[in-house]
Amino acid sequence: MKRLFIAFKVELNQENANLLQDLRRNTVYDSIVWVNENIQHCTLRFLGKTPENKIDTLKNIIQQVVTQHPSFALEIEKLGFFGSRYAPEVIWLGFRPQPLLQQLFEALEQRIVGELGMEK
Repeated sequence: MKRLFIAFKVELNQENANLLQDLRRNTVYDSIVWVNENIQHCTLRFLGKTPENKIDTLKNIIQQVVTQHPSFALEIEKLGFFGSRYAPEVIWLGFRPQPLLQQLFEALEQRIVGELGMEK
């Protein structure tokens, strides 16, 4: 079994990339471990422990659903963290509701639950 989640890469516009750089500079003396910008992502669905024999079907479902949905932009609404505010473990961004993102999630959810028998 593998512990999996479905996510997509987040690419910040220049204004938000600059804000992130400012945040990094202003916390240089804090014990924050920053991840490489290439792995910044938005988690769409946590799958948990997934049997390896379902992974290829899962990949096919994701590919089929994603190609049927248009690209979209997300607008940052808030910033938060997991862990103590004095020692955050994860800094996260919250996005304004995006109907196209909701439609993508619902289409994936329907196929994952229906075809793979995973829990909602």
